[in-house]
Amino acid sequence: MLKILGTLFLSALVAIGSNVRVGGQIDLNGKHTLYLLSASSEAIIVDLNEKSYKEFVYLAPLYKGESVTLSDPSDIEAYLKRMHATLVYSETVGEIVNEYYYSGKISAYMSINGQKVNVHVSKNKDSVTVGVPLIFGSY
Repeated sequence: MLKILGTLFLSALVAIGSNVRVGGQIDLNGKHTLYLLSASSEAIIVDLNEKSYKEFVYLAPLYKGESVTLSDPSDIEAYLKRMHATLVYSETVGEIVNEYYYSGKISAYMSINGQKVNVHVSKNKDSVTVGVPLIFGSY
């Protein structure tokens, strides 16, 4: 009986351990925002600076996306290239340009107008924010 309980306990620890994550998917410097429990504006939003982002621990099933307002806006081009992201469409609203991409390297995606999108880039005169799969809230 003790062996069975020990095996069950060890199995539970392995299952939990394999779902524990540190940091997110966007490996760029800047202000990070993680979206937990929902890939929508109803998500639990956790704002993190660069240091706390690298130390933030969570269970993988809770993670639904994230965004980063880049410290260096020029980093976006290398990120899009590294992710093999293809531009799906873009739109301009006032001074903000929103670009929507799809990358096969990212498993999650949203369907917008029947097209897969999983990288959202928002550019304005002062900053660049990138989100996976989309940026929620203000940008």
